[in-house]
Amino acid sequence: MNCISEINTITWYFLLSLLIFAVCYDWKDYCIPNWLIYAGYGIGFIYQSIFFGLIGSIFWLQGILFPIILLFLLFYCRMIGAGDIKLFSMIGGVSGVYSIIDIMTVSLFFGALLSVMFILRYRNLRSRLQYVLAYFSNIVKQKRILPYVQQMRGKWNRKKHIKEGHIHYSMAILCAVIYCQWGNLGNSILKILIKFLNF
Repeated sequence: MNCISEINTITWYFLLSLLIFAVCYDWKDYCIPNWLIYAGYGIGFIYQSIFFGLIGSIFWLQGILFPIILLFLLFYCRMIGAGDIKLFSMIGGVSGVYSIIDIMTVSLFFGALLSVMFILRYRNLRSRLQYVLAYFSNIVKQKRILPYVQQMRGKWNRKKHIKEGHIHYSMAILCAVIYCQWGNLGNSILKILIKFLNF
């Protein structure tokens, strides 16, 4: 699989560097700075415009808007962070709509893998299932979509939630991009990233 093979080498390494910085910021501060996203937008716009002209700027705009529109409902429910959506948007501006669909799909696998790893680490499968059931139960009772953490209001411990229920989805996005770009070579890189998680 080579989702973004048409991106030239320089652009790819710039994008990879930004994603690594994003993971580091997310891991340390639980947020991704806007300057990093804007830098990615700039790289994408320049790349698309130079290589494809006016139509390239249209490809760029489609690529950055597609993830925002597609994932808005998940953001509204607080199931995915704004920073993660902006990362997808930044990547989409460089790779285009079709490749970002592949990357988003593959990131679901890596996100699920990270979730399983966290559950095994904290041994909290039961509490996480109770959390999910409580969320859907409140939706049924109130007959409206609720933010994912709202049912815990008043009893919610933010530090505990971050420690036991929060995964850094930026890591899943980075792994997905590496896998889509490098295929088998990416497997070796992914092993290094997994070790970074200290599991």
